[in-house]
Parts: sequence; structure tokens; C-alpha cells
Amino acid sequence: MKIGTKSLLTLSSVAILFTGCMDGPAPEIQETPKEVQRSQELFITTAVETTKVNKKTKYQYEINLNNTTKTKASLVLKNRGDKTLNISSINLKDPSHLLKASNGCSAPLKGGQTCNLNIEFTGKNKGRFTAVLEILSNDRRNKQTNILINVESKDKFHGSVTPIKSIKVKQEKTVKLKFNALNKTQYIQIENDGLGVLSLKPPKRSGADASSFKYTTDCKQTLRIGDKCEVAVTYDPTKKEGFSDATITIPSNGNITPSRYIRLEGYSKPFSISINKFVVSDNVGDFVDDYFTSNKTYYFRTIYQNNTDRFFSNGVKDEIKKYFRANGFRLASSAANADRIVTIYPTVETTKNEESNDAKYSIVINGYLTTKATGVKSSANEKITLDYNSSIGDTKFSAITLNNTVFSKEKFQFGLDIQVDNVADEKEVATTVADITVSKLFNVLGLKDTKGNN
Repeated sequence: MKIGTKSLLTLSSVAILFTGCMDGPAPEIQETPKEVQRSQELFITTAVETTKVNKKTKYQYEINLNNTTKTKASLVLKNRGDKTLNISSINLKDPSHLLKASNGCSAPLKGGQTCNLNIEFTGKNKGRFTAVLEILSNDRRNKQTNILINVESKDKFHGSVTPIKSIKVKQEKTVKLKFNALNKTQYIQIENDGLGVLSLKPPKRSGADASSFKYTTDCKQTLRIGDKCEVAVTYDPTKKEGFSDATITIPSNGNITPSRYIRLEGYSKPFSISINKFVVSDNVGDFVDDYFTSNKTYYFRTIYQNNTDRFFSNGVKDEIKKYFRANGFRLASSAANADRIVTIYPTVETTKNEESNDAKYSIVINGYLTTKATGVKSSANEKITLDYNSSIGDTKFSAITLNNTVFSKEKFQFGLDIQVDNVADEKEVATTVADITVSKLFNVLGLKDTKGNN
């Protein structure tokens, strides 16, 4: 079936008329609204403490750093807008030249994108420093964003010197080491109590009497954090009589406290020893072998009454042996094998003056000489018993059996005061004092002293 043109026009007219007769207004055509884009905006955050400055100043942000716990800041730059943020330049204005920046924000930032900018403080010395990080962009509010950087720095290279014995000693501002002929070696401990590796150079001596002092050290060229090393300083008292004065410094790349140098003070004077007092309270009277035969064999027993310097006690033992060898006497290994038994009870007190390096020995010796005689015979070649009273002293004998041994026990006592000036060597002084003491002991016992009256 064909529909002509006339029929089509008629249908269209009917459709239009029908539409116009419908109830209510004609429906409106809805258009999708366009979203409004926000302008580009620069926003900065960082891992370290960052303060956004709200008050009107030339700085929009403030960062605080140091050279111990907060040496670096990683800044995150973000575009909080929708439009592209173009960063034209980033300038670090740092008068100290101790800050360095690494820039990862060269490309434009689209909406919501971020980039990183790192700041690091490289200073190692004490001080307060400020710098400004300037960021130029097309941020419509802040074409120029300024970040204030504050740095508070401590001494990163720092060491301290301390005279040591067995413990660490707190010192005054000027460190002093005092020497004398007895105290000839002292030690310095260097500790790296800073925050970086110390570079050390060999210690340096200076002063008019520097030649009186020498040193050895186990310190290397570097000293790691928390490590220690030592310098041993030795004084030569023979270089100069009287006072010697010098200094020693520890060159390094750090600040050595509590003083720039260590003062060395030495004192020396000639060695001298003298006997101030020699008093004999009880002397030995008669000897049994003056009347009976004896083999002149001795046994010495020494019982010290207080703590005594080992050099002195060893010196007494050695000097007794020397005197006996010089006089032809024999020393027995036990009291049972001896004709005479000498028991001495020395009391030795030593007073030392560390400042003047002098010493005083006060020595009191109490003792007993026990003499025994055996084999007393009559003209008939028989052993006899007898009672004997000496006309000199208090010596008395009595024999109970024919084979009895005759004993005599005599008490003796003497005292010595010995003054030593400028103790050069403890062992040498103790040995000399022991020699003097044994010489006086032999005098009191009535034995020959072949070494003179020293």
C-alpha cells in the first residue's frame, strides 16, 4: 500500500495537534552542568617538625633542624588544586653554606600530584644557623613561597683528656700532671665523646723544659665515637735539678676539653739519706759460746709486726745473707740445726711526702738471741752436768741430764729514724734502709760488721 505525500502531511498535522492537546506543560530538556575547576595551590608537608606560619610574614613555613637527631628534612610539595602547578624555580639562600638541597620538583604538577625536595645540614661545629628556601610558582595566592630553616648545632668533633690511675677523674679547667723522681710516669686518656670521628695528630711538647718529658701513645690517626686511647708521659729527673715546666697538646680536628693543653710539672733534687736517731734500749750481754764450744751456725726468724714494704723485707733477708758470707758464719735451714737463734720483731712505719718526694722510716726492732751449747766435757772426756751463774749479766745455765743442751736467751731492742730526701727509686731506697737496719742489728748482737758503720 502506497502512502502519498498528501497523506503524510496530514498525519504529521494530526500528530502536532494531538501533542498540543496533552495536559500539562511540555517537558524541558536537561543539560549536564560543567564542573568548576579549582585553581592550582601549593601545599608543603615534611617528616620533621614543620610549622605553617599563619600570621602575615614573609615566611609561609618554618623548619627546625640540628646536627644530631634532625639533620635532614624531606619536603613533600603537593598541588591541592585542579589546574596544573608550574614551579619555575627553587632557590636555597644559605649564608653558612652548610645546607644542601636535592630537587625532585622540576616537572609541572597536575592536580593532586606531589614531588619531593630534600634538605640536609652538614655542619659539625657548634652554632645557630638560618637559611631560606624560596619556591616560585604559579600558585595564585603565593607566587613566592618562603620556608625559614632554623638549625641549632653542637660540636660534632669533641674529645676530652683526663689524667687516669684506675678510675676516671673529674678535672679542673687546666689539666696538670705532677712528676718527681719517684713518680716518673703518668697517663692521659683521650675519649671521643663527640658525634663524629676524631682525627688525631701526634702529641706536641712545648716549653723551656720540654726535653725533660717524653711520651708514648697507642692512639691511632682516627678515634671513633665512644673509643678511648692513652698517652704515657715520662719525666726524666736527671735532665734538670729543681722544677721543670712544659706543656703537651693533642692536635685534632675537634675541641679537646677541659683545656687546650696539659701542663707538665716535674721536680727533682739530689738523693740523700741520713740517720736522725739510733737508740739501743737492750743490748746483748754474754754469749754462751764465749765459754763453750760452738759451731757458729745461726738461724734467723723474722716476724713483722705490721704491713711492711716488700722491698724492705726482701732487703733485710738479702743483707743478712751478705753479712754472714762476709764474716764466715753459717746459716742453718732450721732452728734445730743452729747454735744461735735470732728472732726479731720489726715494726716499720713509713711516712711519705708526695709533694716534696721525701720519706721517713721509723723502725723499732725487738728481739731475742737464744744460744745453745752441747758437748761440754770434763778432763776425763766425759759429759758432765753443771750449774753456772755468770758474773756478767743475767746468764744462767742448768743441766738436768748428761746429754742436756745448755740455753741462754737474751732480749735486745733498738730503734732507728731514717730520713730520705728525693726518693729516686722505691726499691733502691728500701734496699738501702734495709742495709742500714741489718748493720745496726749486727752491732747490737755483737757481731763483726765488715761493711763499715753505715
